[in-house]
Amino acid sequence: MKEKPPISFSTHKFEFPEYTFKQIGNSQNVYYVERNDLPLFNLKVITKSGAFDDSETGLTYFTAQMTTKGTKSKSQAKLALELDNIGANLNAGTGWDSAYWNLDCLDEHKGRAVELLSDCFYNSVFPDKEIAILKNRIIADISQKKAEPSYLAKQAFFSAIYQNSPYGNPITGDETNLSHISKNLLSQRHKELINKNEISFIASGPFNFNEFLNFINQHFIFKKIGNQKNKSNIIPPEVKTNLVRIASKEDAGQTALRIGKMTVGITHHDYIPLSLANTIFGGYFMSRLNGHIREKLGYTYGIHSFIDYRLNGSTFQITSSVNKPSTSKSISSIFKLMENFSSHKVDKQEFNRAIQYSLGTFLRNTESSRQVMSLLGIIDLFKLKSNYYEQAYKKILSLTIDDIFEVQKKYFQPKNMVIAASGDLKYLNKELKNFGEISYYEP
Repeated sequence: MKEKPPISFSTHKFEFPEYTFKQIGNSQNVYYVERNDLPLFNLKVITKSGAFDDSETGLTYFTAQMTTKGTKSKSQAKLALELDNIGANLNAGTGWDSAYWNLDCLDEHKGRAVELLSDCFYNSVFPDKEIAILKNRIIADISQKKAEPSYLAKQAFFSAIYQNSPYGNPITGDETNLSHISKNLLSQRHKELINKNEISFIASGPFNFNEFLNFINQHFIFKKIGNQKNKSNIIPPEVKTNLVRIASKEDAGQTALRIGKMTVGITHHDYIPLSLANTIFGGYFMSRLNGHIREKLGYTYGIHSFIDYRLNGSTFQITSSVNKPSTSKSISSIFKLMENFSSHKVDKQEFNRAIQYSLGTFLRNTESSRQVMSLLGIIDLFKLKSNYYEQAYKKILSLTIDDIFEVQKKYFQPKNMVIAASGDLKYLNKELKNFGEISYYEP
């Protein structure tokens, strides 16, 4: 029986699925992937403004959700019935840096489905009844999340590391924010989203690009927009010392941890080697983090690290839930791993294994239309080159152990860290007092 998994040294040629791009005017981008293997049509409409630009925390999230709850000509019930009748799925939501509308349907029903999407996009009326229903639903969701230590640790982390940036707030807002959201605010935010920001269309279907372009021209308004609203671009200052933020959860049997620091994002020249270094450190099951904290020490059932890249400030994060008595030992062990990782080169075996894993993710992440559309959305939002993913694949192939060591030294030292923990308050006060100045998160 083999104790270690075999390492493959073979590589596959990676070609990002062919797509067509066209910019219309100064504010609309169109991406289209022609796929004839299935009779499916997928469309994503994106506006380049998200929760980061909220005048009231949670407003964009609420606004996007409400656009599918009734229009000038259709109630929410009638809209839902018509979508069900053609087997279409329509949903709307928001990220931090954009809002979106997703549509999936059979190709034969795309005409009616896109007509319904367009109606929601332009003609939402925000019925009072639906506003009340959605508020209650979001409040219930928030209450449920607040019962989860992992959610509390996450929000504690964001509030500490992002400080006064909008990224430090929950994307849904809280009960107080929701009480301030009115029909008038929703209408104003809706107009901002569709009239004052860049809009992108990303789609996949079994017909050519010109057919798609003619098709969406029938249902969407392509126009030039004036000078766009200046984004606030609030990038939080670097944390200058280790900070501890505790979220109390007295009945928790474990401690939920989220530990991290500010780092570089996807547009930075160090991102590709940093991403590979993170894979080795904590990005997959065979990582050092999981091998030491879970397999060797038995402090947790799972632990991993990742890079959360955003337009106005990216973070390196480590997340886990650990046995309560192992809380301080887990943090100390994580910091020792980071210290070692930042001062010693990786060995050839773990380097090659991580290379193969990373290359494989490129192939796995382009299997479905939705996956390809998601990657095109990243290209669009971060204004990456059209061949970004093919170049990233080649970059990974060209990396050396010395290249990785350079980013290990720059980005993995356990300094200027935020340690967020949710659990027994009295216990955590005692256990974490030596890791940094303690503050508290009040959800």
